[in-house]
Amino acid sequence: MTMTYSLDYRKQVLKSLDEGMTFAEAAVFYDISPTTIQKWKKRLHSKTTRDIKPYKIEDEALAQDVKDHPNDYHYE
Repeated sequence: MTMTYSLDYRKQVLKSLDEGMTFAEAAVFYDISPTTIQKWKKRLHSKTTRDIKPYKIEDEALAQDVKDHPNDYHYE
């Protein structure tokens, strides 16, 4: 699951980099992935839109699938 960090937090992490901290040091200090920090360096603000269009299964198709396969997701 993706976690969204506050803009202030992101700015603090990037400020630490500007003050000489390496990506690896910042990742350990702030307990976040170095990849996350690199992405913030490229784009500070969170995305507000999706790259792909959301899709919806029609109610009738969903009901029919549940009827056809009632035990598919019933783990015991």
